[in-house]
Order: sequence, then structure tokens, then C-alpha cells
Amino acid sequence: MKNIGSYPNVRLRRNRKTDWSRRLIRENELSANDLILPIFLTEGKNKVVSNEGIHYSVRVPVNYDNTKAHPLLIVYSPAGKHRFASENFIGLTREITSLGIIVAYVNHLPLSMQAFEKFGKIPDSVSVNWCVDVSKVFLAGHSDGGTTALAVNFLNTTKMPINGLIVS
Repeated sequence: MKNIGSYPNVRLRRNRKTDWSRRLIRENELSANDLILPIFLTEGKNKVVSNEGIHYSVRVPVNYDNTKAHPLLIVYSPAGKHRFASENFIGLTREITSLGIIVAYVNHLPLSMQAFEKFGKIPDSVSVNWCVDVSKVFLAGHSDGGTTALAVNFLNTTKMPINGLIVS
């Protein structure tokens, strides 16, 4: 017995009868108009600044008051990481800023004496734009970032005193 209605002898075309249904089931085409630009919001104010070729991001507390001096934490990035990856790796921005502390995340540079000199100017640069309590400046870092924090403190490349180190 011959079955006349089975594929491939019969191809049902009801789905493609009207223009709107043909557009619905045709091959997909993706264009730039179909894409959505993601926007990531973080708590506090953010400013990206370049200081002698080093980029860094500053996160300030939501209750930031430019008439009150705030403690400052500088976080130097691990080897090969940028400031955003470092912030994501640490994952403490909300907790730190909720304590009223300004946090600056700094991009990585290959370690050298010249780099340590540049890194040492970051706390001073941050204090120009934000109200920083110069008696409460802390440096932190992991991997090369830890080495940088230690070197900046040891070489005394910053104008303000460093009150503590957090290195791993």
C-alpha cells in the first residue's frame, strides 16, 4: 500500500501561506538593532581617572559628604587584571563603602621601579578629587597587587602616610 501523505512525497505548506507566517518561521537574521547594550550600575559614585597612564576607578559611599574626610582604601590589581576584574574578584565594594570608606581600584602594570613611583601617586591623586582623611589611608592587593602595595609603602612613594596594608 502506497502512503501518499507522508514526507517527502507531500510537503505541507500551510505554515507558509501568508506573509506574516513566512516571516515568523524563516531563517533568523541578527543585526545590530537586535542587540541591547548592557548597563551595569554600582552603588556610589564612580569616576575613571588616568594618572600618568594608570587608570583607576573610585567608588565612594552613598552618603559621601565632601565636607567630611573619609578613609581611603587603594586596591592594586593582580597580575594581568584590570580594575573592574579586581573589583569583581574582591567583591566587597558595597560592604567597604557602607562603612564610609572611599575605594580606588587600580589597573595592573608590569612591576618596575617606575611603575611603583606611578602607583605611589594614586592616593595623592584621589585626594585631589575627593575628601580623604590622610591619617586613614590603606593599601591592598593580591599577587602583583600585593607586591605593589608593599613596594609603595616601603619605597614611600606617596606623600601621605600609609596606615595599613592588606596583601595576599
